[in-house]
Amino acid sequence: MAEETLRVVLAIEEQARAIVAEGERAAREIDAQARAQALEVRRREEAAAAAEAEQVRAAGRREAEQARARILAEASEQARQMEEGAAPRVEEAARLVVQRLLDG
Repeated sequence: MAEETLRVVLAIEEQARAIVAEGERAAREIDAQARAQALEVRRREEAAAAAEAEQVRAAGRREAEQARARILAEASEQARQMEEGAAPRVEEAARLVVQRLLDG
């Protein structure tokens, strides 16, 4: 009877080891899946952040180009106004020079 009890105990111990081994294997598999999912989430977040950063850079470039175009247009308009304002003074100066030459 003791021998039978010993065999039953050994069989139960073997089953317990098998259950523990299966649990450890399942835990490793679940852990590996969790790490893979976390890595995928991180990759997606990084890709989304990179895409958002590129959109912000593109918007910044567009705004800078628009500002540059406005500044150039304003400078061009100011130059045109200065030329228009200077033309009568240049004409008057030329008339005075000619008048002085004629006078003498």
